[in-house]
Amino acid sequence: MLEYLDIEIELINPTVLIPLGYYSTKYIFEKYKISLHSKSEFSTVYGKLFLVKNKKIFPLPHPAAILHNPNLKEEIIKKYKKLAILSREF
Repeated sequence: MLEYLDIEIELINPTVLIPLGYYSTKYIFEKYKISLHSKSEFSTVYGKLFLVKNKKIFPLPHPAAILHNPNLKEEIIKKYKKLAILSREF
């Protein structure tokens, strides 16, 4: 389905993948065979680090989620701040 993305990942060979939102996270999880939660529980994977096949996968909620639910703003900001901390390790 997303062959171009698979080709980009293969060519660039990043050590860190940061999918934003449900659909990109779902695709990356399927690609690297990480078990998926149901869509209703899916937000629990955001802000957590997954290690698989010499890759670090750090899914984050899509920033547009704040437009749909402004109450998520503080929670999403906390998850993005984790990225700054993790980037020191990358």
